[in-house]
Amino acid sequence: MSHLLAINDPFTILTVQGREATIDLSCLKRETLMFSRILIPALRASFFSNNDIYSQNKAALTELEGLLDMGVVREPPNWNDKKGLGPQIETFVSMLIRMKFGEPGIETLHKKDFTKTMMALAAVSARTHSIMLRDEGFTESYAVIATPALPKSESESKSVVLDIVMNALPVPDDMTPWEQIFEYRSDPDSQSKFYALKNWINDVARMKLPYNEVEDKLRSLISDYENHMKIHRIKTKLDALKTIVVAEAGFIGGGWLAGLEALTGLAGIIATPLFTMKQRQIALMEEEQKAPGKEIAYIVKTNETFG
Repeated sequence: MSHLLAINDPFTILTVQGREATIDLSCLKRETLMFSRILIPALRASFFSNNDIYSQNKAALTELEGLLDMGVVREPPNWNDKKGLGPQIETFVSMLIRMKFGEPGIETLHKKDFTKTMMALAAVSARTHSIMLRDEGFTESYAVIATPALPKSESESKSVVLDIVMNALPVPDDMTPWEQIFEYRSDPDSQSKFYALKNWINDVARMKLPYNEVEDKLRSLISDYENHMKIHRIKTKLDALKTIVVAEAGFIGGGWLAGLEALTGLAGIIATPLFTMKQRQIALMEEEQKAPGKEIAYIVKTNETFG
């Protein structure tokens, strides 16, 4: 896959109600279908060093530790020496933990307003890291935040398109193993479709269209592509059925499937009696190359696989 980097904020995987903290990694599975790496600022300080969070989420944090070991999830570089951001991040983390577990004195603040403020700070943190990573040469670094806490400027048009594409991808459920995600991502057909989608994202980003127009354009392409391929699959199945009927009628060399020679099907195609899976795959690939909206085929395929 192309090396897109996602920079998350802690709220993308953490939900809190009262003193109950729940870590949900399902969104990371979806991000892994699009991004090569996922970076979360102050990840260990936010989750692994807090006993309350750890005790409530042992299984999820064990899974997260495995993703850290594999390098799927990482913490961004420590910018403390070079950028002076480190202390700000640590202050943010300590505020986050105090808010979530009711440290004495915090109840004097309006909980709802404070939560909104913290989510805004989390968004700022993720977006600051993405800017710094781009400055360091990682030009394909994008903030993926829990809520649209801050409006995006025109200069972030590609990030806007990525947000819309991400929303069109499925969220794999808990029963989907990470191994299936990795295998799907490394599949040559998936990679080919992904590169086509990335080119489409680049083209649309250069147009600097409003958010709703990008959404409309994507929905239209998905609809065109799905309808075209649905018709083709029906036609392919009918051709296969016709071929089998002809074969079973004994019209091959005058004998019952004698020699399994090729014949001309009723639809005018050349096929073996059983219309092999390989032939159907080739026909499907050929049709995909002609399909309207083929640039977004990765989205459709991913939804068919994990939706």
